[in-house]
Amino acid sequence: MLCLAQCIASFHANLWKWLRKAIWQLWGNYYHAGFFHSPFFLIMAGKQFHEELAPTVTICIPPELLPQAMSMAQEQPPVHEAWTKAYQRGRHYVITTNSLEDITELADFARAGIEEPEEPLTKTKRQALQTLLERAHRYAELEPMGNCHCMATKWRERPLKTNKATARTMRLLRKKQRNH
Repeated sequence: MLCLAQCIASFHANLWKWLRKAIWQLWGNYYHAGFFHSPFFLIMAGKQFHEELAPTVTICIPPELLPQAMSMAQEQPPVHEAWTKAYQRGRHYVITTNSLEDITELADFARAGIEEPEEPLTKTKRQALQTLLERAHRYAELEPMGNCHCMATKWRERPLKTNKATARTMRLLRKKQRNH
């Protein structure tokens, strides 16, 4: 019984050491000045420490969409900052981000391009837009907004496995829209 009590006490001591270290990394000298000793603050500090670790994802832009993506990136002011994050990696253009707003922009661009295209879609362009939507859907949960837009609501704990059936995401968003 005494050994169990010692183990529990050791666990709590190590937990507090970890929390103090996390607070020190986040707020530096403020902790030692005595500002942040309340239990409520320690709980909120743990939440903020966890929330700052959003996943960094890399989404490859299909080659058929590259001219349109590059023109959007060079517009002044930019349509959205997600397009300015595009860079070339080998022969591919990718966007690396940890922001749900960027994922929302990519998914919304793809879905709006499929549902309400500015010009008639070719088969390859439709496929490229579906692929971009599928890649955004892989990392974040998407919710439909109206008939032709969508929004990333939260990160997935684990990315979905890649799938060759790219029209699946469009069917899923249309089904969610009908149920609302």
